[in-house]
Amino acid sequence: MHDDNDLPLAREIAGYGFFFSADPEKLFEEIAACDVIIGSRLHACIAALGLGIPSIPILLDGRSHA
Repeated sequence: MHDDNDLPLAREIAGYGFFFSADPEKLFEEIAACDVIIGSRLHACIAALGLGIPSIPILLDGRSHA
């Protein structure tokens, strides 16, 4: 997860592999431990790709195009 605005939904679906941290090092550690990232935030996908982790973007807001 990227920011606090995502927390309500994440709490509803807790246990499905969601993680939140305001600490960038912990966030990168969690991403590095994944086999793939499915993200609605562009920067999560960019971070995953930078670590060599495949990413699947979910385009929700119209700012990005496939």
